[in-house]
Amino acid sequence: MSAYFERTASALLQEFGNTANDKRLGQVLTTKFKTRGAKKPQPGEINSWNQSLPALANALEEAGLGNLAMFIEFTMPPSNRCADVVLAGPSKESGKPAYMVVELKQWTDFPVQQGDGMVDISHKSGDPNWKMHPWKQTRNYMEYLADAYGVLGSGPLYGAAYLHNATSAFIERLRQVRDGAGSYMFGADERAEFTTYLHRIFGTGSSADAARLLRTSRPRVSDGLLSRINAEFRAGAKDRFVLLEEQKLAYEMVFDALHEAALTSQKAAVIVRGKPGTGKTAVALKLAGEYFLKQRGVYYQVWHTAFRNGLIAHSGLKKNVAERIFVSPRGKYVRLRQAPENIALSICDEAHRLEEWTRERTVQGIGPQIEDILAVTNLHVFFIDDDQQVKMKEIGTVERLRKELEGRNVLVSEIELTTQFRSGGVDAYVDWTRRLVGLEDSPPGRWEQREDFELWIAERPEEVEQILKERAGDQERYRITAGFCWKWSDKKDKDGIKWDFLKIGDWTRKWNLKTGSDEGPKSSEWAWQKGGFEQIGCIHTSQGLEWEWTGVIIGTDLVWDGEGTVPVLEKNLDLPNYADDPERQKEAMKLIRNAYYVLMTRGQRGAVIYAEDSRLRAALRALVDPMPVPLPLTVKEQQDLPGGVDRLDPEIKTAVDAFHRAGGPLARAQVKYVPTHRAQLAWREKRVAILSDTLSSDDADDAKRAYADAGWTARRESDWDAGSLLAALGVVDASAEDHELSQHKGLQA
Repeated sequence: MSAYFERTASALLQEFGNTANDKRLGQVLTTKFKTRGAKKPQPGEINSWNQSLPALANALEEAGLGNLAMFIEFTMPPSNRCADVVLAGPSKESGKPAYMVVELKQWTDFPVQQGDGMVDISHKSGDPNWKMHPWKQTRNYMEYLADAYGVLGSGPLYGAAYLHNATSAFIERLRQVRDGAGSYMFGADERAEFTTYLHRIFGTGSSADAARLLRTSRPRVSDGLLSRINAEFRAGAKDRFVLLEEQKLAYEMVFDALHEAALTSQKAAVIVRGKPGTGKTAVALKLAGEYFLKQRGVYYQVWHTAFRNGLIAHSGLKKNVAERIFVSPRGKYVRLRQAPENIALSICDEAHRLEEWTRERTVQGIGPQIEDILAVTNLHVFFIDDDQQVKMKEIGTVERLRKELEGRNVLVSEIELTTQFRSGGVDAYVDWTRRLVGLEDSPPGRWEQREDFELWIAERPEEVEQILKERAGDQERYRITAGFCWKWSDKKDKDGIKWDFLKIGDWTRKWNLKTGSDEGPKSSEWAWQKGGFEQIGCIHTSQGLEWEWTGVIIGTDLVWDGEGTVPVLEKNLDLPNYADDPERQKEAMKLIRNAYYVLMTRGQRGAVIYAEDSRLRAALRALVDPMPVPLPLTVKEQQDLPGGVDRLDPEIKTAVDAFHRAGGPLARAQVKYVPTHRAQLAWREKRVAILSDTLSSDDADDAKRAYADAGWTARRESDWDAGSLLAALGVVDASAEDHELSQHKGLQA
């Protein structure tokens, strides 16, 4: 459903009346948000629903347009933003469906002090408080929704800003500034003008057809970041990124800073901070493309080779041109301070990777890496997230960056991006992930599955692939990553190609290939090249990138201690142990948390997680519901199943056969749901396992303990009888099975 609530204007007034007093409409919408797992509405938003929605409905009713359908809090995927209202009804001219985006404001009257596209509403607090100009916000939403929904982009989409408490003098002042020119904004005493505008567009007939089309429309599947880059570097391209609100503000702050820097000759920097998926790279690419198309020099600096290669490959530019734009802060042009004089803007994406010193420095007596970057030009933009550092040498936090800049007399501005564009636009998943890896003080709560983002837990590493294939369909739509808990192999094949392997039990996959071949692309191109799904990636080849579905293998460097996750430095092969330095050890443990936080937030539509630690796997199982449909058996499991059942004691075999015929989930044979302990038969959905009688007592005890830690019930075959097995499988009334067993025994006799 594209909107949280839908009513015609007449029905809304009839059902809720003057909700500004009884607050019922706000309560209904709050419940809708909670039911769909959306971010909890703030009191100001609830008050706006109670005040503004009846005001709009009354205006429509008085205009004789109570027939129009009001789609309230209309979603703007893949972001977590919503348009206040989208009106749907018949076109006055053609009778065909017509639509209008309406932005509602409770603003009354205050001095209009405008920045670039923004209005300062600091009259409320005294501190600067910039909000997007109402008409500019309306046009921004219209552009975004036309791009996201085919039904809204296929014909003319109209817009209006209704400031139902505002004076006409205030509206006129808003119209006088640049972004108000040619606007359709209406205040409290401009109801007649609003009515005239509405009647130009909508007829008075039934809105049923228009509402049905919009209600059943589905947003276009969002193209991945890389697939849209080239549009930013093509003049006149229509499929460029559409920036929303604070993204737009960040974009325009750069131009304000450029103007100020030009007047004073002082260096200026804008720090743009935001969590994964908040559109930092979209803003950065928008800026880079703007400067390129205006033939003004730009450096787009990226520390990651894989991310930088992806940008170069997808820019649509000639390689030699792209390589002069997308550069490394460690590269010679920055490191040796040999940047061309025409560079007007320096962009540092993933600036949390900022280092104290550039390791490859060859010129003596030159300062830290930040000074190399500042030497490029006078204007800089840094995109950063304090919780995405993954190396001990990285110093990129907002606090440290600001200190380094201000200490060098750089004029600093700062803005935060909060709108979530990845993970289905679901803030709740990003928060859940932060809690799981220990970046927040409290552990995660139970995950409620959502239509816009799915989270599944795998019992075995093989199931990560199985679930991803099941949910994603096309294998190129997913990638799997893992923590650094596996050694890098020095073995080479007959062609001299070096392979690295990730191995868990009998399951083995190549990972982080150094060299591309017929076996798969090299790690620096793994994220987007065909066949990348066949190998496992890591933090260094995935940070900054995204794909539709992500699989994550949590190694033994992150375990569960009964209350939350705990990093285990000894198990991580990418970080020093720091056994004799508690402070450094604490820093290194934080980097393990950061790495899994980044890996788990690469997916647009869903994530599948497998944890090697059995206690963590059990904890995840308690937090996330199992898949509603059992996974299909692998070929090997299909081959093993008959023999696995046939080898059972006749009484147990009869019970298993009866359970399967009654619709119970099929058992898997000869599989390891717990590493190093193979079950003769196992029911993943029921977490019940039959172990072989060939196990010694000690081995059987070890296996039972391992399965118990993972939340399973496991016994040797001779320790089960038909009744106890059926009870463990959840057959409460076993009379039918008992009857079938007695018949079977009678036939045998």
